[in-house]
Amino acid sequence: MKKTLIAIIATIIIIPIGFIGISKLKNQEDGIDKNMDIENIAENVNPISKENVINILKAEYGDLIHVTEDEIKTIGDKYVVDVNLENLEDEDEHSSHEHSDENNIGTHMINMYTGELIKPDQW
Repeated sequence: MKKTLIAIIATIIIIPIGFIGISKLKNQEDGIDKNMDIENIAENVNPISKENVINILKAEYGDLIHVTEDEIKTIGDKYVVDVNLENLEDEDEHSSHEHSDENNIGTHMINMYTGELIKPDQW
């Protein structure tokens, strides 16, 4: 009777432990497959366009940025651009025309796959 009771208790304990171990092994195998799929997908991702780089800069600094697609350079997996902002100032309080200057705010990097903006003080 004691041997039967011990066998039943041992079975009740061993079966759940076995299921837990098997499920962990299954999750590890699935994780490896998922990582391999992510690597394959990353190879097929197209970079953002230079037009979108300008849009990212406009979202950060407003419409006063003065950057053209020709000024955007590619280094590795980043776009590098020297960003200028236009300052519109009245030359004279009574004058109706405006004077335009440009202020350079530094060289910015943008990751071509994620669109992450890296400002000059962040590198």
